[in-house]
Amino acid sequence: MQNPATAHPLASATSLCRVLGKFGLITAALVVVVLAFLPTARAQVAFAPPVDYPALDGPPINVANPTSVKLADLNGDKNLDLVVGFSLPGATNIQVRYGLGDGTFGPPTYLKTLQDTRRVFVGDGNADKRSDIFVANPSSDAFSYLINTGIGFAPFQAYLAPLGYQPSAIEVADFNSDGTNDLVVVNSGNNSISIYLGRADEIFVLNANLATGPTPTSVVVDDFNKDGRLDIVVGNFGNNTLSVFLGYQDGTFATPMTVSAGGGTGLSELAVDDFNWDGYPDVLAVKFPSDMIVGLRNNQFGNFTPALTNNVTAPRGLVVVDLNKDKIHDLAVGLSGGSDIRVFRGVLNGYTLVGDFPCNNNPVALAAGDLNGDEAPDLVVANESASTVSVLINQTPVARSFNVTVNEDEVLSFQLQGTTGLPLTYTITTPPANGTAFQPTLGGADVDFQGNLNFFGQTYLEYVVDDGSITSAPARVNITVLPVNDPPSFSVDPWLTVPEDWIVGGVNYFAYDISVGPANERGQAYRFLVSNDNPALFAAQPYILVGGKLVFRPAKNAVGLANVEVIMEDTGGVARGGVNRSTNYFTIEVVGVNDPPTFNLSTNQVVVLENAGDVVIPNFATDLSVGPPDEVADGQILNDFEVTRNTNPGLFAVPPQLDSTGTLTFTPEPFVNGYAYISVRVSDDGGTAGGGKDTSVIKTFLIRVLSVNQPPVFELDWTEVSLQTVYEDAPMQVVSNFIVASSIFLGTNETTQGYTIIVQNDNPGLFYTQPYIRKADNTLLYRPRPNSNGVANVNVILRDTGGRANGGDDSATNSFVITVLPVNDPPSAQLVNRVVTVLEDSGTTVSNLWRNIKTGPVEYHESTQTVSFVTSALTPDLFSIQPTNTPAGVLTFATAPDANGISRVLVDLYDSGPVSNPFDNGVASYYFDIRILPVNDAPTLTITQSVVQVPVAAGLIRTNVLFGDPGAFNETNQALTFQIVNNTNRAIFLRQPIIYPNGMLEFAPTNSSAAIGKEVTLGVRVVDNGGTSYGGVNASPYITNLTIRVTAP
Repeated sequence: MQNPATAHPLASATSLCRVLGKFGLITAALVVVVLAFLPTARAQVAFAPPVDYPALDGPPINVANPTSVKLADLNGDKNLDLVVGFSLPGATNIQVRYGLGDGTFGPPTYLKTLQDTRRVFVGDGNADKRSDIFVANPSSDAFSYLINTGIGFAPFQAYLAPLGYQPSAIEVADFNSDGTNDLVVVNSGNNSISIYLGRADEIFVLNANLATGPTPTSVVVDDFNKDGRLDIVVGNFGNNTLSVFLGYQDGTFATPMTVSAGGGTGLSELAVDDFNWDGYPDVLAVKFPSDMIVGLRNNQFGNFTPALTNNVTAPRGLVVVDLNKDKIHDLAVGLSGGSDIRVFRGVLNGYTLVGDFPCNNNPVALAAGDLNGDEAPDLVVANESASTVSVLINQTPVARSFNVTVNEDEVLSFQLQGTTGLPLTYTITTPPANGTAFQPTLGGADVDFQGNLNFFGQTYLEYVVDDGSITSAPARVNITVLPVNDPPSFSVDPWLTVPEDWIVGGVNYFAYDISVGPANERGQAYRFLVSNDNPALFAAQPYILVGGKLVFRPAKNAVGLANVEVIMEDTGGVARGGVNRSTNYFTIEVVGVNDPPTFNLSTNQVVVLENAGDVVIPNFATDLSVGPPDEVADGQILNDFEVTRNTNPGLFAVPPQLDSTGTLTFTPEPFVNGYAYISVRVSDDGGTAGGGKDTSVIKTFLIRVLSVNQPPVFELDWTEVSLQTVYEDAPMQVVSNFIVASSIFLGTNETTQGYTIIVQNDNPGLFYTQPYIRKADNTLLYRPRPNSNGVANVNVILRDTGGRANGGDDSATNSFVITVLPVNDPPSAQLVNRVVTVLEDSGTTVSNLWRNIKTGPVEYHESTQTVSFVTSALTPDLFSIQPTNTPAGVLTFATAPDANGISRVLVDLYDSGPVSNPFDNGVASYYFDIRILPVNDAPTLTITQSVVQVPVAAGLIRTNVLFGDPGAFNETNQALTFQIVNNTNRAIFLRQPIIYPNGMLEFAPTNSSAAIGKEVTLGVRVVDNGGTSYGGVNASPYITNLTIRVTAP
């Protein structure tokens, strides 16, 4: 079982928000009243005698026999109003009485509906935050909707169901989470429920009809499986079951589960309560015919199991409500066979009988709500047979919880609060844990509360009230004790003496026993506010840090007294009379002591040149003083300066000295440079008594002796200098030891300097690699630019790293000449084609075979030379005119007749340059091929006998009357064929004429004498196999002078 301290209120809160339409009212038979706290007592219940309101009060209206009551604030005046429905056959009105807020109601108002007004319901149907009225009209097969306009009700809207549906119960809830309430309507005659989805325009739209068990009569709505969606449980009178519809939050529902409602029969009403305090709403089933109320425990998945039974005779109109304010739900139900209602007090897993209370005859419906503003729920009861509505004002003693506030350490008087109009005794059951509560009158409502000393925060007391027979549930008075700041506190010593020019600067824990107040104020911050009456005594005014350290610094050379005020201020503030400050006083005395003498240096650096000789600088030390004016007046004098440090004594022939007038003298060591830090101080005759100081601070200056650089010295190897003449296109020249290594001298005391060899020349275009001297071995290197010649004047500079500062010299120069002699370069040309191709018998050929013909490097000195070609063919027989090339690069040749093949051609290109030295070269050699492609010559045909006569029927004739020649001498191996055309008289032949490759003619004349005298002249040509490539001809012309004539035998 879940802890009831966390479970029980949840189910109740859900019922209030979703079942009652969010109006804070307590309804009739099917209502659950919600409390927000846990059970703390088991008090009884009491009611004032009932007050009856007749069903008919005023003009004749056709109403009687009330069967349904509901409470809601209909007119917005914060008072609950009464809605009554009637079972009188043919009734077409409901009654509304407006509450007056004192437990009574005003005169009735009657509202017209459809016929049969036995069941009324309230809820906000159009999202305007006003309670509307719904009436189930079962005999009309409809329900009526009356819209609350704020000043009354509009005429009803009728929602008709199909014939026989008999709507009997309605619940108002938002099933699709659109912010507008929907309806579930129970159709007793159709064994179904109807789901109507509400719209903000005051229209309900039928969404679905869902089947239930037989004869459903009641319905409750809640989130039974705690999934955040509203579910529906329907009570089926016909078979004593529940139909459970789990909602999907979109206006649709799962297929219903059918659950047994336990013992008995005739399930007539349902209500909701979490009677086992597990946080899941359970169901109470009223079974009027069986005289019982059955509790059905929720299994937390929307299914239910019978768990308890209360036997009640003819129960009707069950309402669930906390009548005694013990934060546990109770039950009230009408005993419809008599004139009483019965009340049960709620306990874990059930209810115990409290007693019966009178009303009027035949109570059939109840509703609960606070009718008189005393926070205790009252009851209204519909008495069907008596045609009255009874009002039962709750007079159960109730102790009310409330809050009070008091300042720390103050007494607060207040009154405990119980049900008004009852003689009550007040008893404190739980006194406050952080204070005392005193009742001046035993059992009285007056209480004096005082918190514990310095306490602030939250505490409470609990109390009950008693009317002599009933003791209430405990109520709680929550007491807030507001903090009132206590003053802080601290201590200081009254007198502090320090010497003149005291530099310690602080006294730890000067302020001690520091407290911001009692223990519950320890979280406060604080600060010290410090002031004094002699601020001129201080360079840094006194102040005190958190933690108590005193910090100050006396003014330079000041002495005297200062009275100091210290205020400690915390952050507790002064609200509600709090005190946030406390004050203490003390005195600071500054006593006089000797101040050290002082001086300044005119500069912190003295710079002279190497070998500067004796140096004298007057007034190097300035502003000489024995101390402040009071010490001058005492006649103190300065002693001589003391040199306390010289970091480089070797720098000086005579060390630095500073005389009493402030004149600095020293003599640098000859040929030595560098620097030295010199520290000096001066003293006076004032002594050191009382912590005085007679010696000045040490001051340091720098003496720098600057070096003066001597120029370096070096010599070239003059033998090598005279040899620097080379030919054009010479390779890299490497001349070792070009500088005489032993000749290099960087200067006196300058041997640690580095140096650089710089080589410059006045003809850089002469070189591919500019002349330079490799420092590692003093080697001269250079390379002439290809095809260049001329003269370059070269300077060699040796530059050391001593620089030229202070008149120094860092360089020395030597010079020499490099001569590059000219050399003739070979000519050059670009061969356009490596192979020149022509056809056989093509005649003379002229071709621009060469381009870019050069005598040498044009950009230099050979552009005025001329060129010539010497050309020779390796196969001269192929040419009738041998190949030649003109200086302009034109190739000319002619092929020999019928010649073809390939000939390599060699060409030497000469220029007209000199060949006076071994490096001159005036020729360049090339080669190319001339390819002569064969071209077929036409064969020739010769006919030796132009007329061949044969007798008729002569048989096969063969005769050599023609021959063919394939062509030129180099085509003799070609094969020949002969072709015959124009055989226009084929009838004279028994075998048609053919010619064999060797020129033999073969035919057979016909055997017919009709052919005698007949003849035919044939066209004949010869064809070789030399082809027709490159314009070749492989056939002779046709010859038409070969005649065959048939004669008589």
